Amino acid sequence: MFLKALFAIAIAEGIGLAYLLIWYARLMGWLVPMAMVFGLILPLLAEWKVRSLALRFAQCRFRFGLRSLLTTFAIASVFLWFTTFAIHGLKYRERRAVRNLEAAGAEIDFVGMTSSWSESIWMALMLGSDSKVRQFHVRYRDVAPGTLQLLLQLPEVVDLRVGGSRLSDSDLRIISQLQNLRRLSVGNWNSTQISDNGVKWLSSLSNLHHLHLNAPGITDAGIEHLSGLSNLQSLSLTNTGVTDAALPQICRLRSLRTLGLMAPGITNTSMSKLQSLPELLALDIRGASISDAGLDDIAKCEHINTLYISKSQVSKSGPITPKGVQELRRRLPDLRIRN
Repeated sequence: MFLKALFAIAIAEGIGLAYLLIWYARLMGWLVPMAMVFGLILPLLAEWKVRSLALRFAQCRFRFGLRSLLTTFAIASVFLWFTTFAIHGLKYRERRAVRNLEAAGAEIDFVGMTSSWSESIWMALMLGSDSKVRQFHVRYRDVAPGTLQLLLQLPEVVDLRVGGSRLSDSDLRIISQLQNLRRLSVGNWNSTQISDNGVKWLSSLSNLHHLHLNAPGITDAGIEHLSGLSNLQSLSLTNTGVTDAALPQICRLRSLRTLGLMAPGITNTSMSKLQSLPELLALDIRGASISDAGLDDIAKCEHINTLYISKSQVSKSGPITPKGVQELRRRLPDLRIRN
């Protein structure tokens, strides 16, 4: 009787397992063979091996049969079902967070990228079988303060862009809890509620590789909080109150490869300090107060291969003249100058 009941359970579990394997195949591909090996093939191989040992050594009187096989199969099925329920729980939690963000007035974009099976599986259902979304772009309209608290339910996000007039220092405090962030863009032209006090919360994001700040309330004091982000490879400062006084702190970021100094408070004085950034490859000075003298200092940074200058900065009357650009090209023949 026990064997019949176990057999019926195993059949039901087998049907569920078949569905589960198909579901895994659509989402994760390579995990399916592993699930089959560990859930089905390995138990069979183990039983065959022990059988051979039992025959080899007469003193081992173990008995194996359909009952042990079905028991192993049932245990493997239950384990995989448990895994499925856990994944569905994560899916529900993340989807609910997105719904609540949208209901609060945020415009949300998802950007897919190929990644490992353990990340945000529910997003793959929305974007395709081989896409797990880890990039999350939120554009504020009329969003109530504290709405970004919902982002804490999306811990796997590594790329986050937030902006809007309602964005404040308290929101940056929430963002600082997303320790998996690698790329962060904060603010836009009307993000007037962000200040240096908010920037200090970002100092805890030690895994950041790319940071873009766009808020007029950020000054040299705010940049000082970022000097400990040793993994930072790209820093872009747009529409800020940053001046030449911030360059000593910026130059402590020795891993910088891309630097954007798009603020009128940046002058030729800053260009003379760039040689202390040995990894710097790209420099953006659109909107900065740079003249031909600044280009002369840039020419001393032989490792720079890309320079961004706006067309409005170059004219016969200055501040940057066509002659100055020509001289820069002569000294750095491999330099790409872009608008």
